[in-house]
Amino acid sequence: MIELFLDHANRDLILPLLRTGEYKGVTSNPEIMNVNGIGSDNVREFASDVFEAGAETLCMQAWGLEADVMHDAGKKLASVDDRVIVKVPWTLEGRKAGLRLISDGIPVLATAVLTLSQVISAQAAGVTALSPYLDSMERVYGNSLQTLDAMGKIEGPGRMIVADVHSPSRISQVFSLGIYGVTTEPEALVDMCDVPAALEAAERFEGFNRDTNWQNTWKA
Repeated sequence: MIELFLDHANRDLILPLLRTGEYKGVTSNPEIMNVNGIGSDNVREFASDVFEAGAETLCMQAWGLEADVMHDAGKKLASVDDRVIVKVPWTLEGRKAGLRLISDGIPVLATAVLTLSQVISAQAAGVTALSPYLDSMERVYGNSLQTLDAMGKIEGPGRMIVADVHSPSRISQVFSLGIYGVTTEPEALVDMCDVPAALEAAERFEGFNRDTNWQNTWKA
């Protein structure tokens, strides 16, 4: 099943899109939250707005580099709403924090995933989801699509929500592998329907309607 996530925290952008019912939820990180003015004083209001608009899931990232800090941050984020999934960078320390959060009964998304070994570790840990960074994989290692395809074949409970995907063509490449979860900025998702040939077809159909007055002759 297709799952599209909006990777943003600007309510003016994401709430109208969520209300269409097309998008599964919202993902964010400390940088996105900070830029859009979301902090401890208004994060509950933000989450309430997101869920009220129709999101099933809100993924918020724990801060810190040490396991204790990330674990504490994850517990704070999870307390906002039971539909929150806590994102944890799957580093050596992040894995420790993730395991503790999972033991606490908190759903975890392993993020900053760039290698097959991280996927194996995250799936073995029992994560709810994981986010490979597609374009970062390409920059650092090359062969990102081949690696992503191999990642998708590793069995486990975590569903793939591919991140670091910034254009409709790259989104299409991910889905062509049979991986049906992507998170990216709203513009890239909306632009998936920006197809000149489709617009030309629509204009041709409307031209026929005007020439034949077909609409006005229709009888319900």
